[in-house]
Amino acid sequence: MLARVGHRLPAPGEARLVDPTWGGMRVLAAVRGQSVRLLCDGRDVAAEFPHIVASLAALDLPDAVLDGEIVGPGAVRRALAAHRPPSSGAPPSLVISDLPWFGGRARIAEHLVQRRVRLAGLAISGPHLVVVEAASGAEAVLQVVALHGLTGIVVKRADSPYLPGLRSRLWTLVRVADLRAAASAAGRDMVDERAHDGMTDVAAGAVRPDIALLRRLPLGEEA
Repeated sequence: MLARVGHRLPAPGEARLVDPTWGGMRVLAAVRGQSVRLLCDGRDVAAEFPHIVASLAALDLPDAVLDGEIVGPGAVRRALAAHRPPSSGAPPSLVISDLPWFGGRARIAEHLVQRRVRLAGLAISGPHLVVVEAASGAEAVLQVVALHGLTGIVVKRADSPYLPGLRSRLWTLVRVADLRAAASAAGRDMVDERAHDGMTDVAAGAVRPDIALLRRLPLGEEA
């Protein structure tokens, strides 16, 4: 499922979740026990990321398709964005954001929030694997745009189904440049002390795992 590009945040009133977009390689990870495929535009790239494959195989999931993005810093990220494996640098990580298939059944008709609950219930952990935390509201936006090196955010309707291959208005990609322009027009500095404090989840009082990943990976570095 793909997002439509927007130049401003959608109007309030509908429940939405906010995810970072990392500027990496979008993949579907098909996992059945020890068998793992990483599909990027229909091409299996599993052989190019053996460390991610090993971590997914260790989960021993019965039958799942995980939607995610392979991300890394600097030159690694630039290679991933071009849909090619990095030739050097730190091993990239898989950031998982959706679960369109699980337990031998398609979950595409379920609401996004239901799929996120199901994904969280899998308790996925391991080297180079991170599950995106559900976040919503203005504070979630601050958590993302206060950090350097991100492409932008994807604002998703909480009740959205998963529409394979479609670019849907239910998901809106807003680039950081547009977010900064909107903040500037409103007379607000997005990268301020409060925004940096926003790296912690206000409701839970804990650091979001995806934000913690950003702290480990200096995505804004060009080296």
